[in-house]
Amino acid sequence: MQHYLEQIAGTLRPGTVKNAELTLREFALLVAAEDTTVTCVAELKRRHAERYRQWLLERPAARGGPLHRHTVRDRLSKLRGFFRRLDEWDAVDRPPRQLVFDRDFPIADEPLPRFFDDAAAAKLLAAARRDPDPFIRLAIEILARTGMRRGEMLGLTIDSVVQIGSAYWLRVPVGKMHTDRYVPLHPQLKTLLDDWLLHRPEGLCSNLLFTDHGRAVNASRIEAAVRRAAESAGLGRVTPHQLRHTLATQAINRGMSMEAIAALFGHQSLSMTRVSDRRPDRGGRVLRRLEEGGGTLRRPAPFAGRR
Repeated sequence: MQHYLEQIAGTLRPGTVKNAELTLREFALLVAAEDTTVTCVAELKRRHAERYRQWLLERPAARGGPLHRHTVRDRLSKLRGFFRRLDEWDAVDRPPRQLVFDRDFPIADEPLPRFFDDAAAAKLLAAARRDPDPFIRLAIEILARTGMRRGEMLGLTIDSVVQIGSAYWLRVPVGKMHTDRYVPLHPQLKTLLDDWLLHRPEGLCSNLLFTDHGRAVNASRIEAAVRRAAESAGLGRVTPHQLRHTLATQAINRGMSMEAIAALFGHQSLSMTRVSDRRPDRGGRVLRRLEEGGGTLRRPAPFAGRR
């Protein structure tokens, strides 16, 4: 197992490798505790994978209740990836057949993305602008105006603002999708960034835009900033990612093309962008257009080609 982790560390992100290590450790400890006859990977059977799946479904989460379905799917996916890689390597110490199958994965929920309407988004921005903490003012503006992910914001550097022609752009660093991109910079956000850089302590060794005593700012500080602004605005619990969904929804409602939105948000496929376009009024608009044009919904014509 250690050799497998060393190999995937060369191609996958540290967080992904850490999750794989956690999964394999859980699985190995469970098998060792319940079946002492197993001494190597080649002796694993289908029943061991089934038992691990059942253990995941019954195991309580850290915050109470069962593990989320996505967590169970992720664990099983990591375990299946381990077995498949052993097959690809033609490893001597491997099970005689695959032990994890598609039917083992719980059906994933596909909830609508949580976002704010324009009025709630305006309240949040207004509350942030009233806050005396410059980090809170800047963090909320960045998340709300650019739609970048929390990790991407933490990776911004002091040279992230770029002028192209007469316009200013913000270079979003390589992040979750392994790509970087440029997003247009709102004038108000440009002013906040200039002020932040103006008051940045001199002599820092790091070129990161956000530091705390010379060290990178922790993600929890962004969450705390969003939480404080949301409480001030009377919005209840808000997460940084909701601001990303809010901007995407605003862009869709204002007629921006899916391709442009995908480029703005760093999506690798349009299917990722369409998650934000499951609006309840889409079906109503189709029906209204049909009524206005006097049309009717018809079945597609049968295929007339060769059978």
